[in-house]
Amino acid sequence: DKLFDKFQRLEEDKNTTVEGTGLGLAITKRLVEMMGGKIVVQSEYGVGSMFTIYLSQEIRNGLYKKEEVKEEKLTFENSKVLVVDDNELNLKVATKLLKEYKLNIECVNSGFECINKIENNNTYDLIMLDIMMPKMGGVDTLKRLKNIDGFSIPVVALTADAIQGKSNKYLEVGFSDYLSKPINSKELARILSKYLESIEEVKEEKIEVKENNTYDVEYLKENDIDVDASLELLGDMDMYNETLSTFIEENKDRIPRIEKNKNEGNMKDYSIDMHSIKSDSKYLGFKKLAELSYDHELKSKEDNIEYINSHYEELMNEYERINKIINNYLEGK
Repeated sequence: DKLFDKFQRLEEDKNTTVEGTGLGLAITKRLVEMMGGKIVVQSEYGVGSMFTIYLSQEIRNGLYKKEEVKEEKLTFENSKVLVVDDNELNLKVATKLLKEYKLNIECVNSGFECINKIENNNTYDLIMLDIMMPKMGGVDTLKRLKNIDGFSIPVVALTADAIQGKSNKYLEVGFSDYLSKPINSKELARILSKYLESIEEVKEEKIEVKENNTYDVEYLKENDIDVDASLELLGDMDMYNETLSTFIEENKDRIPRIEKNKNEGNMKDYSIDMHSIKSDSKYLGFKKLAELSYDHELKSKEDNIEYINSHYEELMNEYERINKIINNYLEGK
């Protein structure tokens, strides 16, 4: 009878190391009641307690409330950005995020194409350059860019590097800045504000009513896919579904290539593909696949072929599980 009372702490003489003033449950009860609900507890001493909250809520079944939002947003509509990444999914996500700033965006999928653009007198206000690419990585691409007469464009390292704390390393080799993947919207805004000339505008955004009844999002969540975390990065379900399709398409070539590189002991290219799968998995909420590919990326960089061979089946089993779930989801099964 004292559990929801203010400043009541039960058995203080026994629980001398427990901090608190006895307000938590009282505040919880008040908040629930303010929403027209109630809270009850069932408890068995020495075993545990179950708190249940009853709230009157309407189930909207995928409907998004229509509302108008006024927001101050920086735009850079007179600026041009070149994004360099060998991963189609990463290019798609980066393009979506950059479009919100009204940028003129170009994308290429190799360091060679990037150098070709600059040598052919294409001009940009900023280059976002992926570190891990086959044949010529970001660091080597930057070195060749800096050997081009008159080159002075700021270049940002874009990477989901498995080894933490590498930002200083990229600055030391000549990058202007560092942006980790999955791309954080606040960090992206910081980068753009630092290197581009902004125009401040008041943006009036209308969020339309959408029905998302075609796809069963709960099916993904039930299979341990963190859709909510993914939406924080990708923005909406349309983009999420499109990115899932891109992931499936990319892997038609990637998976056979991974198998080939493993069998041939080509750990350099194997690690690049593991890096890509890890990055894609983080964007899409594939927690276990992200962890497994992270381990394979690290071990392949150490040239630990024994680890790769002994854990390869586990990695592929998880990939096949995810692949099946995605196909079922996209087909509406």
